[in-house]
Amino acid sequence: MEEFDSSTINSRSSSEPITEFSIFIEKLSPILSEMKDSFEVKGVPAMQKAVESLETDYNRAKSVMDSQNIQSSSPAKHIERLIQNLGRSLGLVLFASHDVPMANKEKIEALCKEMMNLRFDYSSDRESEFADEEEETEDEIEERQEKEIVEEEIVERRQEY
Repeated sequence: MEEFDSSTINSRSSSEPITEFSIFIEKLSPILSEMKDSFEVKGVPAMQKAVESLETDYNRAKSVMDSQNIQSSSPAKHIERLIQNLGRSLGLVLFASHDVPMANKEKIEALCKEMMNLRFDYSSDRESEFADEEEETEDEIEERQEKEIVEEEIVERRQEY
């Protein structure tokens, strides 16, 4: 996986969210590569689908950041959501791998928790927060639906046992 260049964000965003995003990408990249090549993942369809979803979210988040154009009046909030979404996707992988031995599981769990609990101080952006919360793009809707399908498959698989 390629590294993220934090200099590609436009100047209206603060450096803390960009730095945090870069750190999470650096931590997630080797984990994602390892999972994609793992025999355990390839042998469990629900896990494979969850890893594919994580990879899609990873690439989408990097693409948004690399585009130099955060489509939000609150860049910190947008970056926070990108990171939290990656954390949720990683959580789905962990959930799908519940009964499967996986290398570095504790490390992955810690990263997932750290990503999902991330909060930036964007108090100066409070006025625009409500407008941002109402927006749900087609990609976000599709992504949410994909995750719901994966979660349903995981539940069905567990019920089979």
